[in-house]
Amino acid sequence: MDLGLGFDAQAIFGAGRRETLQWLLDNGYTDEHAHLSEWLSQGEDPKIEDWATHVRRYFYSPDAMLRLDPL
Repeated sequence: MDLGLGFDAQAIFGAGRRETLQWLLDNGYTDEHAHLSEWLSQGEDPKIEDWATHVRRYFYSPDAMLRLDPL
């Protein structure tokens, strides 16, 4: 259900725009880096970093502990 309702391009940049693009370069994914950089240059969504921050805060506490309810 989440994939149908809310999985968007922001998920590609979960670590942040700059961090993700750098990781791609550092790990030899030059084609992917080029495609994503081009995509961002055509219509940058300034909300990507906001989205990534929100997701990290939703799933992790300030002391970096994963927030999960016990099963």
